[in-house]
Amino acid sequence: DVAKYSGTWFEQGSVKLPFAWGLVNTKAVYTPQADGNIRVDNSGNYFGPNGPQSSITGTAVPVNSPTNTRLDVGFFFGTPSGAEPGNYWVMDYAPDYSWVIVSDSSGFSGYILTREQGFRADQPEAYDALVTRARQLGVWGPITPTEQFPTTSVV
Repeated sequence: DVAKYSGTWFEQGSVKLPFAWGLVNTKAVYTPQADGNIRVDNSGNYFGPNGPQSSITGTAVPVNSPTNTRLDVGFFFGTPSGAEPGNYWVMDYAPDYSWVIVSDSSGFSGYILTREQGFRADQPEAYDALVTRARQLGVWGPITPTEQFPTTSVV
């Protein structure tokens, strides 16, 4: 359900790709668009919560409607094709959309995303269970934790 999937997701762990090396407080915000596509805003900070910010905006196109468990996501050169098999596969998710495991058709990439920023720190056994589940679903790349520092307010 795209409407339930929409909103902010915090990365708890992932297969670190070169562009993500050193990123902390990584999050993704998914926003449905009137044309049926989904706006994707990814962001994080390098090396610490006050480090340089990195952000990128892209577009996701569902490729297996009506289930929408596979998307084609692109960050450069316009709207992605939307052709099967897509490069963003929702492998498993909580019924209440509190966590999700994402990969791709190869099983190399992998992301553990949650709605709560402090999930891994607050629930380490649940995080480990999600990593184990990702392996069971075929994610073979090395999933490493993503630091999520609590956000602070400046007074």
